[in-house]
Amino acid sequence: MSADLSRRAALTGIALAGGVALAPVAIASLPKPGADRSAWNAAQAERRAALAASEQADKAFDAAFERYEAKRPSMDMIHWREFSFEDRDHVARTIDVEKRWAFYLKGEGKWWWSNEREKTIARVRAAYDSVLEWRRLDKEANDAAGYDAASDALDASFDRIADADAALLQMPAPDAEALLWKLEMLNELSGPNEDQSSAGWSAKTVNAVMADARRILSQGRA
Repeated sequence: MSADLSRRAALTGIALAGGVALAPVAIASLPKPGADRSAWNAAQAERRAALAASEQADKAFDAAFERYEAKRPSMDMIHWREFSFEDRDHVARTIDVEKRWAFYLKGEGKWWWSNEREKTIARVRAAYDSVLEWRRLDKEANDAAGYDAASDALDASFDRIADADAALLQMPAPDAEALLWKLEMLNELSGPNEDQSSAGWSAKTVNAVMADARRILSQGRA
C-alpha cells in the first residue's frame, strides 16, 4: 500500500469516527504554537450555541408547518379549467392576476371569441378571482401558523452556523487538536460514500488551514 493511500485511510478512519483528537503520541509530539486558545474555545462555544439554537428553530419550524398544513386551503378551489396545462403551483402563487386579466381582455376577437361574450368573460374572471381568494386564505393560514416567521428564523440559524464555522476556519489554530478539527471540517462527509466526501470550501479557507499546518508542523513533527 502506498504512503498516500495509508494517509488517506488513516484520515478517513478519524473522520468517520467523528474524533476531535489525534493519537496521544502524535499530539504530545507537536508543541503548542502559542496561538490564542481562549479565543478558539470561545468560537467553539458560539458554534455549539448556534447548533443548539438551530435545533430549536427546526422544531419550531416543524410545528409551524404542521399548523399551516392543517389550515391551508386546497388548490382544488381554483377554477383550473381556465389554466389548462399550466403548472398549478405557479398559477396559484406566482402569476400576476390583474396583468393576465388585462391581457385576456385585449385578446377578444384576436385569439378568443364567443357567442356568449358576457358569460365567457364572467367565467374567466371568476377563475382569476378564485386564484386571488386562494392566496388570501393561504396567507391567512400562513400568518396564523407563523410559518413564514419560523422559516426565516430557521434560515437565520443556518446562517449563524455558517458564520461560526467560517470564523473557526479562518482563526489561527492554537494547536494540533484544533488543526485536526479544521481538517475534518474541510473533509466532512456529504454523503454515505467515500466519493461524496468533498465539501468544496473556498480557496481562502483552505489557504488559512494550510497556513496553520505549516506553522504547527514547523515546530515539530509526529
